[in-house]
Amino acid sequence: EPSVCPAPLRAPGAMEKFISTDRRLSSEASPELRALLKQRLKIVEGPTSTSGAGQTPRVSAGTLGGIASAPVRLPSQRVREVAGVTDRGSHDENACFAVTGRCGSGRGPVTRTPFLAAGVAPLSPAPYDARTAHSLEMRVRELTLRNDQLTQEVEKMKDKLLEDEGALFSEERDRLLAETDELLAETDRMTTRSQEMVAQREALQAEASEVRASEEEVVELRAECESAMVQVRLRDEHSEQARAQAGNSAQLASAAEVAALSEEVRVLRAENEELRQAKRALEREGRLQREVAEENERLKAELAQMRLEQERLAEAARNATPTASSCSESRLRAVVTSHGATSEQLRQAIGGVEALLDEARRELANKQLRERRHAFEHLHTAIEKADEAMLVEAVAAAKLAEVDQEDVEKGEAKLAELRALTTEERTARAMRELEAKRKKEAFLLVKKDEATALVALLDGLAEGVRWQDWRDYAGRTMWRCARELRAARAQKVLAQRLGLKVPEEGQKAGTWPASEKTPHVAAPAATAAAAAPATSPSQP
Repeated sequence: EPSVCPAPLRAPGAMEKFISTDRRLSSEASPELRALLKQRLKIVEGPTSTSGAGQTPRVSAGTLGGIASAPVRLPSQRVREVAGVTDRGSHDENACFAVTGRCGSGRGPVTRTPFLAAGVAPLSPAPYDARTAHSLEMRVRELTLRNDQLTQEVEKMKDKLLEDEGALFSEERDRLLAETDELLAETDRMTTRSQEMVAQREALQAEASEVRASEEEVVELRAECESAMVQVRLRDEHSEQARAQAGNSAQLASAAEVAALSEEVRVLRAENEELRQAKRALEREGRLQREVAEENERLKAELAQMRLEQERLAEAARNATPTASSCSESRLRAVVTSHGATSEQLRQAIGGVEALLDEARRELANKQLRERRHAFEHLHTAIEKADEAMLVEAVAAAKLAEVDQEDVEKGEAKLAELRALTTEERTARAMRELEAKRKKEAFLLVKKDEATALVALLDGLAEGVRWQDWRDYAGRTMWRCARELRAARAQKVLAQRLGLKVPEEGQKAGTWPASEKTPHVAAPAATAAAAAPATSPSQP
């Protein structure tokens, strides 16, 4: 819209020119603009009827003078719709006045101006309307340009809507297909679930039938139990009646019977105890027989091996190549059987054989000495270890190797002492040997500072073993040994078990803190004897 309202149409032919231009533009414009221009034309021409107030006769094209002389008066409603006049003021003022300034915007101050044709006395001293044909043409051009712009924008929006509609249709189709697939998958899952539930229902029905059958059985058993209980109560009542009738005589008889049964039980217990002792003796004898049988099998195996070795050596001797000895023997045999041999030849042959014999005797003495030494060492090792099977083998080897009779007697005495031990003594001896072995392993683990293995060893000890009293070759306990060797992990393990605290890093090793006491106590004689390895007074 123009910023200033046009001047009054005073030039001759201006109204006809404006009307013709308005009609031409309305025929070329779009429907929206055509409707707007038609409304403008109605406003300018006024109503076509000749009755009523505010009417204006239509002016034909060619009557130039009638335009200026005819009064132009717009209806009040049209003035409000076109010029943007508000409802302020009277109805006549809104119908008779035009608007100046920014028409229809409602933003600036509104000035009412009377709008009358030439030759008519004005209603007020205000000037005529300043609209002209030129300003209306400019206004129409602006509206046409605006209409073209709006048309282009509408076309662009239509194209965009068509493109978006195709994209939306494809996306909607994909979404519907995805939803259809999900619904089909859900249908399959529900079908599978319904089949599983049908199977579960059948299984539950089978279980319910089994439960009903078991309930029927329980009811039957309960009825049988009740009947049995009734019979038992009846028997008890009959028994009580019979005992009441029997009186004191039955009581005396039952007391005598109880005494006889008690005596019989005592005798049976004594026989049972004798049988248990006999069973233990048979078990010991069976163990001894098994040990003897195992020893016999071992000796038989060794004897068979020695025989095989002897046969192998004999075969090797038979297959050996002739040596110097065989040559000497052959030469002596040849000289002896020869009639023409001289005494010097016979003396040389005898000397060669004697030299060979002396060498054989020396080799025999050396071999016997080595065997005797080995048998002696093996015998004393078996005596120190106090192993019965090892002693049997060592004594037999010592006799075969001609060891001194005194040493053989020591081994036989130790063997007899071991065989004379009872089962309890053997068990105690085995426990002492095991404890000595564990003590050696414990001190070795403390030296290596292996906390995990030390914990496992201490946990594996039998109840009642006083490992706190164990001492090494230097008379140190494990705690003192760990502190002197600075075994930190071993100290933590031992401190937790002894209820002590681990010394600080800066504390001197080998000294006891003032707040601590020696974790060990004087071991009793029995514990010391159990901790020490079993030795014989005859050992060196």
